Amino acid sequence: MEATPTVANPKIPTSQQEAQDTVLRLLQDTVNILPAGTTLDGSQYRIGRIDKYCEDEPAGPDSPVHVEDWRDLKLPPGTDFNEIIAQTGDTWTQWGWQGRVDRRHPD
Repeated sequence: MEATPTVANPKIPTSQQEAQDTVLRLLQDTVNILPAGTTLDGSQYRIGRIDKYCEDEPAGPDSPVHVEDWRDLKLPPGTDFNEIIAQTGDTWTQWGWQGRVDRRHPD
């Protein structure tokens, strides 16, 4: 198991709205760096989006929240998937993301 990355200067949202706006902005910014015609589609996922407290017994309404947003990335025909994965991972790394990118498309 990989160690959890640490962020030197984390920006913690001051409200749920700020957190939601940040997630949506990052999703839109990601689509914007990809080929024209790229879209995000969450219609096939029954759960779509999940918001839940990170703790089993949260102390209050300001307790940390875990957010998931499930969508498929729809790319134009003929797109090189491995190139898109690499491009997205490189861009997210420039934005400060510290995760791992699996650069192989599951054929």
